[in-house]
Amino acid sequence: MTNDDRTPIAPVPELPPVTREPPAVALTASSTRAQSFAVVRFRQGYRVQDVDRLMNEAATTLAAWEAAGAGAATTAGAVTAAGSAVPAGVSLQSRQVSDVLFPTTMFRPGYDQEEVDEFLDEVARTLRTWENWA
Repeated sequence: MTNDDRTPIAPVPELPPVTREPPAVALTASSTRAQSFAVVRFRQGYRVQDVDRLMNEAATTLAAWEAAGAGAATTAGAVTAAGSAVPAGVSLQSRQVSDVLFPTTMFRPGYDQEEVDEFLDEVARTLRTWENWA
C-alpha cells in the first residue's frame, strides 16, 4: 500500500492489550449477602421481603462486577450511563439503589429504616465506583 507520493506506508505496530486494575471497594457480594438488619415492631420499619429482594439483587450485581474485575468478559450491548460496557449479570445500577422507596410496616416485623438506608448508601457508592471503572 502506498500514499500519493508512492512512498511505502509503514505497518502499524500491534499495541499490547490495555489492562486495568479493578477498583478497591470495601463492600463485596459476600458481605452484602451476610448483612443483617435489626427487626423492629410497633414502629415503622421497611417490609422485610422487599429489602431482602433488593439485597439479593445487589449481591448478584456486585458478584458480576467482581467477576468482571477479575477478568471475565463483558456482554456487548449493555452499557452504563457513561457508555461503557457492563458485565453480564449486572441487573442493578447505583441510581436504582439511591432512588428505591420501600413500603413500610408498623405492626408487623420490619427492618430498621436507618440501618437499611445507611447500608444501601454504601451499596450505591460501591456500584457507582464499579460503573465509573467500566
